[in-house]
Amino acid sequence: LSLQILTEETKKPVASAHVVVHFVSGKKFFIKNIRTSWEAQTNKKGELMLDDIPLGHIKIQVIAKGYQTFGNEFELTKPEEDLTILLKPPAKQVSAY
Repeated sequence: LSLQILTEETKKPVASAHVVVHFVSGKKFFIKNIRTSWEAQTNKKGELMLDDIPLGHIKIQVIAKGYQTFGNEFELTKPEEDLTILLKPPAKQVSAY
């Protein structure tokens, strides 16, 4: 799995973004002793490579300082998948008064 984390507005890379990947379901889900969770940080180019992720349904969460937390589900159908994730700036504060 190859991820690239960019800013939504300028499409610039986000360095040191914390990425969490959870394997949810697929062919290898019921096999014991299989790894189901990965954590890593992006490099200076906003890129991250994760190996040995089985095909199937995964959840990805990205946390980076100065951006909204990203979370979404994806279906991996190929052994080598490329995903680009765009991070939004923080939302403006809303008051109920």
